[in-house]
Amino acid sequence: MTFLVLLATIPVLPASAADPATTNDVIHESRRYFGGHLFLPCSSVPDPFITTTLTNTTGFGQASNIAVPIRNLDGDQIGELNGNIAFLFLEFGYQQSFGEKFALRVGASGGARSGTSAEAILAEGLSSIYGYGLGGSYGIVRKRNWQLTGTADLRSNTLYGVSPGDFLRSVVAQIREGDTTDVPTDSLLSSGSNLRALAGLRGAWTPTPCLGFTAFFETGLGERFEE
Repeated sequence: MTFLVLLATIPVLPASAADPATTNDVIHESRRYFGGHLFLPCSSVPDPFITTTLTNTTGFGQASNIAVPIRNLDGDQIGELNGNIAFLFLEFGYQQSFGEKFALRVGASGGARSGTSAEAILAEGLSSIYGYGLGGSYGIVRKRNWQLTGTADLRSNTLYGVSPGDFLRSVVAQIREGDTTDVPTDSLLSSGSNLRALAGLRGAWTPTPCLGFTAFFETGLGERFEE
């Protein structure tokens, strides 16, 4: 179950040679404009508006000075070092409106996490995730300064992991047991997937022309990640 509220500010429109009256007419006719406030799409909060949109989100970052444990081949921690872990995220989405009440959408996303040094990769491994989503929105009510939309979505994710440290420990354990025929690749590569069905509500409210809020609520059923 998820609930999130975001404060939206008035967007600053770039200057152009277009007729100001024409620009104002386009804004006022937009489904994102009501109560004197113009809402822009935001990657942090699902879109409550019945509009046609194409979105792209790209993110990357790095966590520095993470304490990475150093383990021997028996799995016992013998020390630690400071390492860095890098992250990458990419998402695409498209929504097509059909009239003023209904819209369908589709999206895809992917992300990855990895250590930036050999020690960090050996201790923490590498992981990646990708997924897709299908959904629809239906406009329940729209008033002068607020609106409410119902949603239904189907989302799937697949997770992959690479663990060199676990693989080396498995190889050593097999050698100690006298088994040198099979390579324990399952300890090096792992994967899992899940599927979720969600339903919820999305809303927008404009108490004053200079202030707007969007919010959403979702609940549903989902599987655990299964290999």
